[in-house]
Amino acid sequence: MLHIYRQKDKLKKQETRNKKQETRNKKQETRNKKQETRNKKQETRNKKQETRNKKQETRNKKQETRNKKQETRNKKQETRNKKQETRNKKQETRNKKQETRNKKQETRNKKQETRNKKQETRNKKQETRNKKQETRNKKQVKRMKYMTNHYYAQNPTTDHDFEQWTFELKGNNFQFVTDSGVFSRETVDFGSRVLIDTFDWNEIPAKGKILDVGCGYGPIGLAIAFASQRFVEMVDINFRAVELAQGNAKRNGIEWVDIHQSNIYEGVHEETYAAIVSNPPIRAGKKVVHEILTKAFPRLEKGGTLTIVIQKKQGAPSAQNKMKEVFGNAAIVKKEKGYYIIKSVKE
Repeated sequence: MLHIYRQKDKLKKQETRNKKQETRNKKQETRNKKQETRNKKQETRNKKQETRNKKQETRNKKQETRNKKQETRNKKQETRNKKQETRNKKQETRNKKQETRNKKQETRNKKQETRNKKQETRNKKQETRNKKQETRNKKQVKRMKYMTNHYYAQNPTTDHDFEQWTFELKGNNFQFVTDSGVFSRETVDFGSRVLIDTFDWNEIPAKGKILDVGCGYGPIGLAIAFASQRFVEMVDINFRAVELAQGNAKRNGIEWVDIHQSNIYEGVHEETYAAIVSNPPIRAGKKVVHEILTKAFPRLEKGGTLTIVIQKKQGAPSAQNKMKEVFGNAAIVKKEKGYYIIKSVKE
């Protein structure tokens, strides 16, 4: 009986064990199912992960492609940037060159403007010179037209217009008849008066005549002849002036004079003279004046003098220099109201 109980007990235990085993199996089965489910899920996850990996790989490939493309674009952009930088540098160089050219052009323009202004100034000066030359030409034409009517002309053609008047010289009232076409026809000019008052016949050689060159109607030569009682030869190129001087000598009773026509020294009657006096014809020109001065030297005796009257503004300094050049001396013996009395001595 015990054996049976024992056997039953074993069976129960075995049954219990079986049940437990069954339970365990079921649990194991459940676990297996769960594991299978988990595996399936894991497989699904793996597949999903694989899909994601593939997608990621695809994305990575695409990204790599994009990166390559971007790198290519970057390289191209870098190349473009380098080219642009090169172009910019070239443009900068061109700009600098253009700026330099502009500055040079500006400098040239300024120089051209300066040249234009200078040219304009030169043109204005030339225009002024042309106007002055035109004025001189008109005056020259007028001078040429009326040359024969000037007091230094040989035969004035103006109509006669005689005047008679009295003038005191060297304490004597001289009667003068003048006419058109002679110098200072209305009165004895101031320069001649200064020369008459200044000339000292006591300082010239005792022998020899006095020569009055360019005597006009005779005030200088007649006054000196009257005051000094020395013989005076009086010459003038102007026939009308000579005739007037001859008439004035007779009118004033002065016979110790020789009055005749001569072009400066061409027709004088003596080889040498004790003195030569002259109020030179300035309007006849510098050449005529200097001829009177230079050709006086061989016409003077030793110790003889050349005495002239000339205004400072009409060339007194130039005349003095010429006399000093010819004679070696030229003294200004008097100055009055712009008139210079200049004397040279033949030593």
